[in-house]
Formats: sequence, structure tokens, C-alpha cells
Amino acid sequence: MLGSILADFEKFLGIKATPGSGSYSGYFHLKISDREEAWVKDCNPGVLFRTILAPISSKPSMENFYIYLMKANFLGQGTGGGIISLDPNEKFLTLSLHIPYEVNYRQVRDRFEDFLNYVDFLREEIKTFEAGQH
Repeated sequence: MLGSILADFEKFLGIKATPGSGSYSGYFHLKISDREEAWVKDCNPGVLFRTILAPISSKPSMENFYIYLMKANFLGQGTGGGIISLDPNEKFLTLSLHIPYEVNYRQVRDRFEDFLNYVDFLREEIKTFEAGQH
């Protein structure tokens, strides 16, 4: 299933998938733009999308931000059904979206677009918190 969806991503969106490595072994890397990338994995049925939001910040003022992220994670209401977590090396915040059922290209494309919109929103929120403006 994922193979045909990735072929359609390349055909219709110009996004080429390449096999991931290291922590992302088993995933396919999607380079969307110069500043945007994601990984996708076949869950059979369904798919899992993952991307890096930002490096972990150790600023003391970020405590409120981590509380904000926990609230966003609650029932997926601030993440579009995704989950904010740490990468396996605990150096980056990540956003993951699991679609646990078989989907067609259009459904995946629509959910992936929503996923990327949440990524953009959360990255802006991170910048705002780091600047102390929240």
C-alpha cells in the first residue's frame, strides 16, 4: 500500500521518497522543501508520519512551554490527532501522526497536508515561547 502512495506523492506532488537510516531505519524520508522534511512508515494497515519540530531547549523559561505541549497532546486536540514527543536520542521534539487504518492516496495526502500545517503552527509557537513573547 505505502509503495503506491509514495509513487503518487512523487507523481503528483514531486516529493521523492528515499529509505531512511539510523534512528529512521524502516521509514522513508520525504524532502518537501529546503526547510521541511518528514519520514513515513508503513504500519500495515495504515501509515505513520514523523518530523522534527525543534531541538530541546534547556532554558528555564521553557517550563510553561512544555506544559503547553502537554495540553496540546491531550486527546490530540492541539496536534490534529498527532503526538508531540522526543526523538529516540532525546535531543529533538518530534510530531508523529499515526493513521491506523488502510487509506488511499487522497486520504493520505489530505492528512499529510494537515500534519504539515500543524508542524508549521507548532514551530511558530516554539519560536514565540523561546523569544519569551507567550
